[in-house]
Amino acid sequence: MLAFVGLAVNGPTLRGGAASTVATGVFHTVCAYSHSLHDDPIVFPTTPGISHMHDFFGNTSTNANSTLTSLQNATSNCTVHAPDTDADHSGYWVPQLLFNGTPTPILQAQAYYDSNIGTVQTPPTGLEIIGGNAHATTPPSTNIVKWTCSGTTGNTIGAQTAPPTCPTGSLLKVVVQTPNCLADPQFNNPGGINDTPYTTYAFQNGGHCPTGYQPLPSVRIEVKYPPGIDGRGTITLASGPTYTMHADWFNAWDHNTLNAFVQHCINTNTDCGNTAPAFSVTASAPTTVAARNPTSTSTTSTSMPASNGPVAISDTPCTVLVAGKQQTGSCTGTFAPAPSP
Repeated sequence: MLAFVGLAVNGPTLRGGAASTVATGVFHTVCAYSHSLHDDPIVFPTTPGISHMHDFFGNTSTNANSTLTSLQNATSNCTVHAPDTDADHSGYWVPQLLFNGTPTPILQAQAYYDSNIGTVQTPPTGLEIIGGNAHATTPPSTNIVKWTCSGTTGNTIGAQTAPPTCPTGSLLKVVVQTPNCLADPQFNNPGGINDTPYTTYAFQNGGHCPTGYQPLPSVRIEVKYPPGIDGRGTITLASGPTYTMHADWFNAWDHNTLNAFVQHCINTNTDCGNTAPAFSVTASAPTTVAARNPTSTSTTSTSMPASNGPVAISDTPCTVLVAGKQQTGSCTGTFAPAPSP
């Protein structure tokens, strides 16, 4: 389990403008509220009931005992437009909001993955990350945590350090940005990382990670609340004042799908929205490419051993199977599996 935690830091932390520039390479997953628990599998793993209350979204099983394997084997309410629509099995959570003292779970959430410096690495499977600080004593930079309203109203209200009042038709929204540089040892050996509560991270500074760090996408976690829940009432969080807002992400994506999004959206400066990009695949195992004509129910499949290829596919969308397992999202073009080692 790879912990990437934003509460305490071993090594340099550079608070920069990583979230201040609009990126052109971006994609997002859409999630719904799942459940609330006094659990935190990052800060208090295997110890249920001792955390402040969190609202969980995405993976429907997330609790204090969650592991990468348990998340991968559970269901998720996050969706992407790809053959594997629930490829994002990640657990996401934020402290529960209280409106005039009444617990108020989130309504919906989105996680945007982007970068404002171009090429980044695909996050390691099992990565755990926290944006914001549950122990903050003053409001953080709005580059890290900002309160605003949904829709075009948000453009007018802008980034606030406390919840604003939102007009009819607009919802209160909080946006939390995660750090985007990971120390080389954690990136290069995710399977060897133990359950340490602190993993070395940093924010990019001037568009660069410090020496010894790998650039990752920033995960911009956006959470919306029900109508009427906004600055017109008294808002606190289970973690304390509103400036203690934070968001957690436990990466349980299907790695090949996530990699396709990162390499063909973020690293090509393409706004993919919620739709998996076109991609090419290499395989070291027998591969099946199944092309479905979008205007009919017919399906054409081409099977090829790993030593053969390339195979051209003209219909979209299509599904790529490697050794009988679906690997990535929609695709077009030519698929050239690599020879078996």
